[in-house]
Amino acid sequence: MKVIYKYPIEVKDSFTLTMYEFAQTLSVQVQRGEPQLWAIVEIDAPLVERHFCVRGTGHPLNGSEGHFIGTFQLLEGEFVGHLFEETP
Repeated sequence: MKVIYKYPIEVKDSFTLTMYEFAQTLSVQVQRGEPQLWAIVEIDAPLVERHFCVRGTGHPLNGSEGHFIGTFQLLEGEFVGHLFEETP
């Protein structure tokens, strides 16, 4: 069965989420002051670790950022973060 799940995002250079295999990322937005990632998941699939990173506007990119997912703002727009799924 497919459902949409929400995952909290850590605002740091790199982090790992345990997600269902083949989860399809949909969007990143701030909910109640905290960044969240939404994804379509197949709840019968096995769990896997997926690697993500956040880069702030004006911060350097290192080339391993991978697939861009979306942009979110915190602190009333003082921080603008860009979420990527890192390439293996």
